[in-house]
Amino acid sequence: MSASLELADYSRGDVVYLLGISHSFQERTFRPFVDGGPDRDPSKSCRFEKYLEDVVKQIQPRVIGEESDDSILRGIQSIDSNAYSVAKSVSERHNITHLYCDPNPSEREQLYTEAGTNDAYDRENGYPVREGEWLRRISPFLRARSLLFICGATHVDSFKEKLEQEGVTVDVISRDLEREWNDACHDTARSSTVAGRSPIDRASVILP
Repeated sequence: MSASLELADYSRGDVVYLLGISHSFQERTFRPFVDGGPDRDPSKSCRFEKYLEDVVKQIQPRVIGEESDDSILRGIQSIDSNAYSVAKSVSERHNITHLYCDPNPSEREQLYTEAGTNDAYDRENGYPVREGEWLRRISPFLRARSLLFICGATHVDSFKEKLEQEGVTVDVISRDLEREWNDACHDTARSSTVAGRSPIDRASVILP
């Protein structure tokens, strides 16, 4: 089953769609972790890629930004040379602008130094530094009609607030996609038998 989103009608204005995920979704990998591959679950990133394709077809964003930086992918590729960014790959297939919005480690350290703070303080206070940098990087594209932003589930509400403070219309597609998938699997496993399937079989056919 493909993703079916309940979205408001924003045909007359600009909107940022937020999608909260697990970071393990963001890089498509092929070498299993148990065989020395990166700490990623290939099945999850594969499923997310299919889901993201459906989302893109429905909301037709002109820009996709994500909480990541290219150094993360390079590190994963040093272990699994075939790995790639799911969001960037989907963007390229649909001729959509892709943005890495998270500062890399050296950039983040510089931002904290300039702000006179550190990662722990930033996290405890709603990420004013990191999320402020995301906002700065997507600002030139906020009038792109439709922008999809992918971030860790813990950032959805705080980043939504920052966007709305700037007068941006925000629609949350999912606050925590992984939890939604897990809940769906658990609900199915608890339900009565479906066409004679075992709980494992039933869970395996739940797709976003």
